[in-house]
Amino acid sequence: MCSRRSRKHNNVHKRGWQRKSSGKEGFSFDFCVIGGGAAGLAAAVCCAREDPDKRVAVLEKQPAPAQKIRATGNGRCNLTNTDSEGYLSTLSFFATLGVETMEEEAGRIYPLSESAADVAEALVGGCRAEGVEIITAYPAETLVRCGMEEDDAAAASKRASGAASSPHGAGFLINGEIKAAQVLIACGGKAGPSFGCTGDGYRLARSLGHSVAPVYPVLTGLEAKGMEDLQGVRLKARAELLRRGVCIASESGEIQFARDGLSGICIMNLSRFVRIGKDTGFGDYAVRILPAAGRVDLAARRAVRGLAAGDLLRSVLPRRAAHHLLQKTLGETALSSPARLLSDEAVRRIEALLCGGWVVPLCGARGWKQAQCSGGGVPLSEVEEKTMASRLVPGLYFAGEVLDYNGPCGGFNLNHAWQTGMRAGTAAGRKHV
Repeated sequence: MCSRRSRKHNNVHKRGWQRKSSGKEGFSFDFCVIGGGAAGLAAAVCCAREDPDKRVAVLEKQPAPAQKIRATGNGRCNLTNTDSEGYLSTLSFFATLGVETMEEEAGRIYPLSESAADVAEALVGGCRAEGVEIITAYPAETLVRCGMEEDDAAAASKRASGAASSPHGAGFLINGEIKAAQVLIACGGKAGPSFGCTGDGYRLARSLGHSVAPVYPVLTGLEAKGMEDLQGVRLKARAELLRRGVCIASESGEIQFARDGLSGICIMNLSRFVRIGKDTGFGDYAVRILPAAGRVDLAARRAVRGLAAGDLLRSVLPRRAAHHLLQKTLGETALSSPARLLSDEAVRRIEALLCGGWVVPLCGARGWKQAQCSGGGVPLSEVEEKTMASRLVPGLYFAGEVLDYNGPCGGFNLNHAWQTGMRAGTAAGRKHV
């Protein structure tokens, strides 16, 4: 077999893929990646580099690969973070693709051009350089172990009895026409359905006997009522997520208020800890807001000559946030009264709001369209950590968002995608099939 690098680089195909054979036990491909996103493209490059003679393909359901990458980080692409595991190897990998990087605050690392499109094009270019075939507009509807194409009930019975673990080399059949010796499921989660992320990987994993932990949107805004007058306000604060009145997580940063609730990086990070189930609903959750201004001597401010009660928090909080709290405490009619007429009890109530009494009950979370990532997925316990190989099905690998992992904002989730993809691709490249 000729070296992969000697092949032509015109290797991006549209849906009209025809059944082909690599001449190796009738396989169409040696390694087939389902999903042309972050994890999948990194895996394809690493596999082809590890073994240039392997025929590697990426199946992407969208008209072009790497579309979600192009949109990530508001178009800037926060590649990784200096606090994330393996970030140096992530940087080394991108250096081999010609991507220059820079570090910003909180360890966030971006391409020097601040262009997510450059990252996407570098990955696709890396695939092209290594002879990886990218087949677009081709959704993976079915994935079965070769020799197990019988009806679903019979297949499920075999998997339950352990029969799904057929000998190495049996391979997989995708959509009844593409045969691959090894397959990587890397088609993401459900966050960002406009980019083709609709949970296909979970369905494929289940069809091969894997379990899937309940899936939920994370790194998203949290919904609350009564926020209309605060829309557009930004407030530096500590946000605490309360479940049944007990703080279970906290984050500091800028809270962004919207008509339907709260957003901002600190709120999005808290969304990772919201779990809805049969015994827990959104009504059990609330966010306590502690403004960065902290304690202020309002009793002394009350004595400022000519100060109205409605201006008691002027220069302490953004104007509309101050009005919201004072109206909540004093009522609208009292705001025009002189501050010096406020009772000690009224001042104490306002101070209490600033120091932990500002609690916003939650009524929901923004859905998949606005979520950056998915929580839940294929349990990490069902995957070999060093190779990302399935513990249940020989020749099967998982990488990226299809796995039960979610990290905070700041490049952690993309780093996990690169890292798991690189491990899976390298391991598949080293595997003799």
